[in-house]
Amino acid sequence: MPVPQTAHPRPRAPVAIPAWACALAPGIMVALMSVVAVSAAGAPSRLVPVSRRAFPAWMAGPLHGLAKPISQRAFGIVLILLIALYPVAVLGARRLGLRGVLIAVVAAHVILLLAPPLLTGDVFGYIGYARLGVLHGSSPYTHGAVALHHDAVHRFVLWHDVHSPYGPAFTLLSYLTVPLGVAGALWAFKVMAMAAGLACTGLSAAAAGRAGGAPAHAAALVGLNPLLLVYAVGGAHNDLLVAAVAAAALLALGARRGALASGTAILAAAMKTSALLLAPFVILGAPSRRRALAGALAAAALCTGAAVLAFGSSLTGMVGALAQQQRSVSRHSMPSEVASLSGLDIGTVRAMLGAAAATAAAVALVHAWRHRHRAVAAAGWATAALLVSTAWLLPWYIVWLLPLAAVARDRRLQTATFVLTAFMGVTHARLGLG
Repeated sequence: MPVPQTAHPRPRAPVAIPAWACALAPGIMVALMSVVAVSAAGAPSRLVPVSRRAFPAWMAGPLHGLAKPISQRAFGIVLILLIALYPVAVLGARRLGLRGVLIAVVAAHVILLLAPPLLTGDVFGYIGYARLGVLHGSSPYTHGAVALHHDAVHRFVLWHDVHSPYGPAFTLLSYLTVPLGVAGALWAFKVMAMAAGLACTGLSAAAAGRAGGAPAHAAALVGLNPLLLVYAVGGAHNDLLVAAVAAAALLALGARRGALASGTAILAAAMKTSALLLAPFVILGAPSRRRALAGALAAAALCTGAAVLAFGSSLTGMVGALAQQQRSVSRHSMPSEVASLSGLDIGTVRAMLGAAAATAAAVALVHAWRHRHRAVAAAGWATAALLVSTAWLLPWYIVWLLPLAAVARDRRLQTATFVLTAFMGVTHARLGLG
């Protein structure tokens, strides 16, 4: 007769990692990131895309002049090494201990804080949208950077005709950086990214511990992810702010504060709409779904009211910007790769993967409805499906998944996180090696 499965299956023993590997892997990762940070500050290069237009000392930062830039091929090799070391560091985190993991996480974050804006120029887009609203009286949801012709930030903005796709909560936060000037705003966003990365790591570790997991393991899974560090912290991306708020929602959920958790999830969505996927799973995982729903509705009403007061009808422009973004195709997304390998039309592949992701999300929601304690894992699988299906995939989007994988206590989801990190990182490394 088959043995019935219990609600909380006994976790498997962690994979054994030699003690020397536990100690060396995080240290080697920090050293490799130091190479990237120092070399990027040396001179204009593809490591800092906006440096090809201008590379003033305030952008290069305090590491300027310490070394020459490494080649794109060398960066690709470094990124592959980081991706290979990442699972070793995570699986050995319990042996290293929480204190040792946090030392490595903080060191990596500080090093990448000191680097110039790495690998993208999105941070200057944030600055440009903020200056549009504060200094030029134009809504970033109806005007692109083309309206910044005579502004000091104009030459650093890479996308001129695109309206802001970012949520009103983040846009209002970005307005606070305008009095600092372009240089001050850049480093303010860098500091915010570092602080958000550390907060996301700490909150995820605390939430994992409350859920019965190992905080050291969770901290390593989030804080030592090479894409989070090199791209998100190095590039000062706002996805880290969203991920930190999402991790706070997971911690509140673990503390059985359902209304607070769902309201916090809505705040994350008000910063960037990609976080909206989290909210229904938080509601389904709350001890009182009715209270959680009430908390979500209250937060949604508050955020919507503030957004309308701040931006009025121009806020509808965000919908068009998001639609334009979703029509774009990045050559390192899964649909793009599948289309290239199979010879199928990219539209057909997008439709197939989109239907599969929608099905996966529906199944995950039903699973969360039936198994309240599995809601975080279900949210993780739905997010992983979204990353696989989206045609506009960028390396730092992995931060959407990391807090969920760290808290869920689902080994398969954590394995999927390693696989997605490898896919997203290696395809970018391949671009550098080509």
